[in-house]
Amino acid sequence: NVTDMTFMFYYCTTLTQVIGLDDLRADNLTSIRYMFAICGMLSFANYNFNDANWNTVISLSGSLDSTFREVGMNLTSPGPAPDVALWDVANCDQMLSCFLKSNFNNSVDVNSWDFSNATTLNGFFRENKGTTSVVFNNISSSLTTMYGCFFNNNDITSIEFTGTCDLSGVSDWRFFGYASSLTTLSIQTSGANAADFSGSTQWISSFTTASLILTSYGDLLVRL
Repeated sequence: NVTDMTFMFYYCTTLTQVIGLDDLRADNLTSIRYMFAICGMLSFANYNFNDANWNTVISLSGSLDSTFREVGMNLTSPGPAPDVALWDVANCDQMLSCFLKSNFNNSVDVNSWDFSNATTLNGFFRENKGTTSVVFNNISSSLTTMYGCFFNNNDITSIEFTGTCDLSGVSDWRFFGYASSLTTLSIQTSGANAADFSGSTQWISSFTTASLILTSYGDLLVRL
């Protein structure tokens, strides 16, 4: 019957695992903002989210702000990323710093997430370790800022916006791809689903330090 776990383990700097996390049900849970934030020693190696119990965990939540912020940051041998691939995030509007400075041994899988209600992805994967590629789907014109989304994320190599993404509402792209390992930015360049940057006003240091391949630069410039 629990509906809110906001700040539940916040700043538990010596927490190493959450026993029973894989059995915990989330039928009525609506908010997990900052739930694991600043748990620098936490690993999901032994207990991770169970899709059967958590795939609608945040279907009614308005925010995922800093949910996994700094998780595992102090581990020399980090554990796997949280199993969030099937989460229903369609009603979440705030995702500020969701995975900021988190540290895992594999990529966080948000490739099937529905970002249609999101208004901000500021710092979403900022300084995250372990995530090498991300595919964005179902972004709507409600999204207004991507400031520092991948800032100093030096594991990310590939970012893709599929044809389901409407980027016309994003005005702030500052420091978006400020990541030394980034080589590929994939966007739609033609047709009805071509990337629309008409609302953008700020691109300061958007790809500073990145080593984008010429095709990615060319595709972006065509749409700008």
